[in-house]
Amino acid sequence: MSEGFFVFGTLMDRDVAAVVLGRRFDPANALPAWLHGYQRLLVAGECYPALAPRAGGKETGLLLTDLGDADLARMQFFESEEFEPRVCEVELADGRWVSAQVFLATEALQLGEGAWRFDAWLREHKAAYLERTRAWMAGFGRRATADLEAGWSEAPPGAAREAGAAGEGDKG
Repeated sequence: MSEGFFVFGTLMDRDVAAVVLGRRFDPANALPAWLHGYQRLLVAGECYPALAPRAGGKETGLLLTDLGDADLARMQFFESEEFEPRVCEVELADGRWVSAQVFLATEALQLGEGAWRFDAWLREHKAAYLERTRAWMAGFGRRATADLEAGWSEAPPGAAREAGAAGEGDKG
């Protein structure tokens, strides 16, 4: 049994997480944490990261401790078949180690060479990514993620409003 979900990429952003979860998480239930033995890399051709094993690696993230079954279903939909949850040990700021679920890349996902930086993503990609996330999550419970994959990178800003009005989603 895990004590929460470790998020390390775009889900560290409260706005993206609110769209994915369908609610805002309580900051008191988002603990700074570190996952050892991994590095964050850009997914090939995308602006979001995935974790790759790396000896000596240590990545910063948040341990979300207030997630229920509905939240986990929404996260799995968001992560699609490209990621699957696994249990890992994460280090908390107080030095404790706890078990946490984390979405790790499947073999379906091709990683790029470059490191992913949260601050750069916030400046350069957040606005468009948030729109695409809204469009993608509009499909939750209505469309299969496989149907949405083709439009993820191609959805223009503003697609969330159009998709939401049409009842369709798009990941981008």
